[in-house]
Amino acid sequence: MLDEQHARHPDKLIVHTEGTIDHIASEPSRNAACPNKPCGCDPTYACWQDDAWYWKKEATDWSWDWAPDRQIDHPKYAPAFRYARDLVVGLDHWLSGWVDWNIVLDKRGGPNHVGDYCLAPVMVDDETDLVCYTPLLYILKQVSRHGRPGGVVIDTTLAVPDGAHSVAIRNPDGSVAVHVLNESEADVDYALQIGSRSAALTSPAASLQTVVITP
Repeated sequence: MLDEQHARHPDKLIVHTEGTIDHIASEPSRNAACPNKPCGCDPTYACWQDDAWYWKKEATDWSWDWAPDRQIDHPKYAPAFRYARDLVVGLDHWLSGWVDWNIVLDKRGGPNHVGDYCLAPVMVDDETDLVCYTPLLYILKQVSRHGRPGGVVIDTTLAVPDGAHSVAIRNPDGSVAVHVLNESEADVDYALQIGSRSAALTSPAASLQTVVITP
């Protein structure tokens, strides 16, 4: 759909806004994900201090409850994968920018005047001053660090199993950053080739890997 919009309006920039992991209000099924609270999180809220939660299919989006008849179109997802996929796949399909809903939220995912609570790269307990840097921060940091202002996305062809995605960005300093997202449970061997140069690499299971080629 992004490709179609670019084809219709090639003179317009496409910017993703309100990127987030949404709908994290407390639910019995979600709290059951860590019944003994090994992460120490408040049972009133989602397991925002449990890094492992971000890599499991525990999250849902707003339509899971608001439109239950459409749950088949909005299955549960692993937050870290969805966040990384939005970035990597979106940039590979004409996104010029990507903006999070909020970089910092409180431990409930607010404040929010309509009660639509979300996760953020940084979560803060405003009662104890505890600051949690979630996996989302490191995903955003990794892509941002290696995709600089003025960079240009260049074409990539990825011949690997389903669940893998890539985007390559040529930065103003001449470096090329190749982001490879591997959502599968197995390592994936691949060859990175640019012109006549190539290298044999491995994308670890459940990882976002960045390869930087310097000029």
